[in-house]
Amino acid sequence: MKYIVTQTFETLGDPCSETHSTRESAEKAAAGFREEIAKMVAEMDTPMSRPSNLGNSNEIEAWAEAHELAGWEWNYENDEPKGPAKYGRKAGEYIAKQSVEIQEEEDGE
Repeated sequence: MKYIVTQTFETLGDPCSETHSTRESAEKAAAGFREEIAKMVAEMDTPMSRPSNLGNSNEIEAWAEAHELAGWEWNYENDEPKGPAKYGRKAGEYIAKQSVEIQEEEDGE
């Protein structure tokens, strides 16, 4: 059995993966990915324009939830953003959790 840890969100850069021989090492790697992503997203600027629908539907839904967690929204009346300049910790942790996954594969696949 092998375990593949993958960061799947296009909006976080090129998707990447690591292969591990044990579930324990895969979980450790996933935790590391998530920690890095959470910190990065927490410090990212919230959008200054209307959000685009980049990525797959899960990614689009995750960013919409992150906007809500950050307290950010688009003010359609004034056609401008409303809310904090940065995503913050909660949104960062949410995106990190949604963007990293572990897949199990039989050896030889």
